[in-house]
Amino acid sequence: MRWFSLRAVAAASVVLGVSLPAAAVAATPSSPEHIRSYAVTLELGADGLLRVHEDIGYDFGDASGRHGIERDIPTDRVAIGDVRVSSTDAPAVSQITKKKHELDVRIGDAATAVTGLRHYAIDYDVRHVVASDTLDWNAIGTEWPVPIDVATVVLKGPAAFRSLACEARTAHATSPCKGVWNTGGGNAAFGQNLSAGQGLTIKAKFPSGAVRNQRSGGSVLKVGTPGLVALGVAVLFVLCGVGLRWYDQWRRKRLPSWMTRADVPPAEVGGIPNGVEPWDPLAVVALDLAARGHVRVADNGRRITLTRVPGATDPVQSDYERAFLESLFTDGDTAEAGPSTRTWLKPVEDQIIAASRLRGRPYHRAWMDRVGRALLPASWIAGVAGLVVTLAGLWADGGIGDVTAIGAALVVLAAAFGRLRPRSSVTRKGQDLSVTYQRFVLALWDRRDEDDAEADLPYIAATEQSAWTNAFHESHAPDGTLPSWYSYTGGPAKAQARFTALLTMFAGKGRPYVAPARVRPRSSSGVRRSSGGRFAHGHGYGDSGGFGGGGHGGGGHGGDGGGGGHSW
Repeated sequence: MRWFSLRAVAAASVVLGVSLPAAAVAATPSSPEHIRSYAVTLELGADGLLRVHEDIGYDFGDASGRHGIERDIPTDRVAIGDVRVSSTDAPAVSQITKKKHELDVRIGDAATAVTGLRHYAIDYDVRHVVASDTLDWNAIGTEWPVPIDVATVVLKGPAAFRSLACEARTAHATSPCKGVWNTGGGNAAFGQNLSAGQGLTIKAKFPSGAVRNQRSGGSVLKVGTPGLVALGVAVLFVLCGVGLRWYDQWRRKRLPSWMTRADVPPAEVGGIPNGVEPWDPLAVVALDLAARGHVRVADNGRRITLTRVPGATDPVQSDYERAFLESLFTDGDTAEAGPSTRTWLKPVEDQIIAASRLRGRPYHRAWMDRVGRALLPASWIAGVAGLVVTLAGLWADGGIGDVTAIGAALVVLAAAFGRLRPRSSVTRKGQDLSVTYQRFVLALWDRRDEDDAEADLPYIAATEQSAWTNAFHESHAPDGTLPSWYSYTGGPAKAQARFTALLTMFAGKGRPYVAPARVRPRSSSGVRRSSGGRFAHGHGYGDSGGFGGGGHGGGGHGGDGGGGGHSW
């Protein structure tokens, strides 16, 4: 690859008839402010990074009170960074300011005045400068208010040019450059003198694929297959999650509001998610056996006595029921209920509680709770990482490219995982059973006056609903429709209270009702509504690092870069 020096370009321009003023060779004793020489070197890499070097020989002439020069570089659609300034014969203190639409580079010392010819060098890198395989760069902008005696641009590209052009422009007219040298292999040089307000624009088209990291024809949207796939996966995941949540809500509205003993025996309701272990499981079993014809219950106002009924048609269905009957009636067919009896029936009570917990075991998965807790910080980390990738993609691609899309997809997935993660160890089947059970408990109140409501007494005992038994007694006692297996021979004043005491016949005293924590469905992110009701329980100085970009261009026409400068 061949490089061009300023002297070579000047000599070639003379051969081609390009008129260069004598000021380019020797200084005039007294002259107005102007630029003797403006040499720009452009080196475009295959990675799309354009390295710019500007050598400016500024002659302050007879002007007084000047301290240096100020270069304004528009940042339309490009990102400019790594700005460096130097001078061999003037103060090189620099103030670099990133404005909304341009990068302002001021060189000089406010405490030091300069006169005559001074030389300044500015180096900076530009990203996102190639679009559609074309470099369109205003190497010298139209905003310099002084003439330029010799303006040269040397371009080195990563591949041979498919087309090459140079234009000398003002704010109102455009003409071809007077000197253009293309030696092939991606090397070219351009030169001529420029009047005040006139600049040079270079247009070079490269073979497809020779330059990476391009803008998409000025569009900020350039998402390829990888980015589309990532976004598609994220959107599909979110749609599946939302769909599953809606499906769960739709399906649970259609769950039954009733359950039978075959679904869950009354003594084992503590195994249901959201269920509570009965305060007196022995009383629950006793009432269940009585409702099924195995036991009769008598109350004389002071003591409750249970009598075993042989030959019941409904067989004993659990080991703890069998153990209850055998342990209670060891000395005959009659036994007294009470705290003392509960003491020696403790093994049976433990057996009932063990059966209840065994029933609840299939509805819980410990790993779901661990996964849910692990996904919360993981989703935050992934979300932050996705945000970083998104911002990095916007900076690297100069718009919305694959990296940005992948980062955005990661953010979406992180948010979805955070919202749709398992919130408890309860399985979906367990959640359905919990919903059904809550509806069932609520529905019990409306059945208290029905003829077969006595079959619900074991579940009422399991949930300790004394208000239900009081209302049941008030409804059925007057017409003699209390359960046939129950008899009361005490005083009438205590009849209702003694009937309610059946719920805790072995514990002797009830406990205050405590509402259990509700279970949030795994596919639901909203706050569950309480079922309510009577039984609810449940943004300098020196070198500038980084890249500044964005905004609309200023100075020059057509391409990126341009702008201009002035003395100060």
